[in-house]
Amino acid sequence: MAIRIIIDSSSDIPWDYADEHGIKVIPLSVTYYDKSYKEDRNFDLDKHYSYYETDPDFLPKTSQPSPKEFLVVYEELAKEGATEIIVICISSAMSGTLNSARLAVTFLEKQYPNVKVHLVDSLNASYPEVFLAEEALDLIEKGWAIDKIITRLNELVKLLKTYIFIPTLKYLHLGGRISLTKYYLARLLRKKVITRVNEAGTNETAATVSNVDDGLVKLVELTTEKYTRFPRKYTIIHSNDEANAQKLKKIVLAKVPKAEIKIIRTKCTISAHTGPNAVALLSDFG
Repeated sequence: MAIRIIIDSSSDIPWDYADEHGIKVIPLSVTYYDKSYKEDRNFDLDKHYSYYETDPDFLPKTSQPSPKEFLVVYEELAKEGATEIIVICISSAMSGTLNSARLAVTFLEKQYPNVKVHLVDSLNASYPEVFLAEEALDLIEKGWAIDKIITRLNELVKLLKTYIFIPTLKYLHLGGRISLTKYYLARLLRKKVITRVNEAGTNETAATVSNVDDGLVKLVELTTEKYTRFPRKYTIIHSNDEANAQKLKKIVLAKVPKAEIKIIRTKCTISAHTGPNAVALLSDFG
């Protein structure tokens, strides 16, 4: 039995990690200035972020992969000998990516009836998808049966946390994620928002703060439930704000000196909704 893993690009999975472990990455797309781009390894992320600095009206739009894009990869893995394929996707409440993956399965079954595809809804976005992939790889190496692996991944979904410090609600508003009233109220009160991904896989407000430093501390307080529970894994994701990502890392290490923390710059799928300078603390309590 050969088990392979597919993940989508909104996961922010590092390309070298995906290559090392044979993980296939399905790119989402981003559109701006009347052109569409695949969020693949050739995408110019530096140039993408530069537009936020030069164009105050810059507003990229993201779109899900097509079923055909999933089918091509399914067939590729089947030809390589895969008999079980695990597909980990961005929350179905945030994107239609999982549905595209599901539709592609119906076409695969006609040509490769012995290949089974297992869909895992991360109910999240960005690195929590990678937490799930890391767990799957570990269980595959331990020789777990596929059904038990999928059960474990679905259990782990409930043990992943995401808290995001968003300095401006401008992009959430322009992208239709929050109302004009909430946007103007936050501006009037000069509040900055921390959101979390809830159990339904959607973003909701978790707290408001007055400044960046308070926001970074609040991320750690929320994640650890005021320093009473600590995850086994941390990852910091930022939308082109390495300085504040490093500050957040120091705050975590002050409380958990031995914590291993990755810092990763998010790609365009996530930053299209948060805008630049967002910082997130993602954790795995599995």
